[in-house]
Amino acid sequence: MDLYALYPALVDADERADALALARLGWQMFAMISEILLTHSEVSGQLSELRLAARVAAAGEGSPAALALLREVLARNGLLPAVGSTPLQVLSTSAVRQDPGAQATRAAAGSRP
Repeated sequence: MDLYALYPALVDADERADALALARLGWQMFAMISEILLTHSEVSGQLSELRLAARVAAAGEGSPAALALLREVLARNGLLPAVGSTPLQVLSTSAVRQDPGAQATRAAAGSRP
């Protein structure tokens, strides 16, 4: 169940004064929000690590030593491109991926990606 689906269930339980249903829905929301916060924390850590590696690569002006940290961070996060990929191929596959914000907007509007 997603957060948007919980709202009508909360309203319904509230109108029925169903304390048990409200408590169950409250715990579901708490679990969902806890998972979201954990994911946010993990992503923030990965982004900080990638940002640092990119800054090191830029400061090293593309030297192999400066790029080593970036490659290591990308590999650890499963983000290295396939062996033999050209820069254009990497850019084109990145452009094909959907923006998560656009997906959330479409989902909220009720349309499919």
